[in-house]
Amino acid sequence: MPSVAIGRAVRAAATSLAGAAIVSAALAGAGPAAARAAEPDGFAAMVDRPLFSPTRRPPPAPIAMPPVAAAPPAPPAPAMPDVALSGVIAGGGGGVVLLRRPQDAAPIRLRLGGQVDGWTLAEIRPRAVVLRRDDRAVTVDLPAAAH
Repeated sequence: MPSVAIGRAVRAAATSLAGAAIVSAALAGAGPAAARAAEPDGFAAMVDRPLFSPTRRPPPAPIAMPPVAAAPPAPPAPAMPDVALSGVIAGGGGGVVLLRRPQDAAPIRLRLGGQVDGWTLAEIRPRAVVLRRDDRAVTVDLPAAAH
């Protein structure tokens, strides 16, 4: 009959460290007073020298890595130029173009290499111009004639 009681105690208490102390004390026949004396603090040596570790030492504490600084965001792409092509004048010196901003009444006159709003006039075509800024290129077409 005592083995049945020990079996139940083992099943009921085997899930915790304190339960393991009670079971080991009961198996040793030391009685309930010895089981109460075997508190979890008495198992510090088991924690310091883990049974299944090859070196019998606890694993080293994880090393806290410093946070990785996020890369700065890429600068925003330059805004598209707010201009419309009003005219292209072909000539011996590469030509001249007339551009208009919606807010200005007077046209902007540009030669090849001239700039408007940070954009450089890179190419003049018969009905269009190419404006460049950094690595971007924008083609501004002459509006279709109204019929």
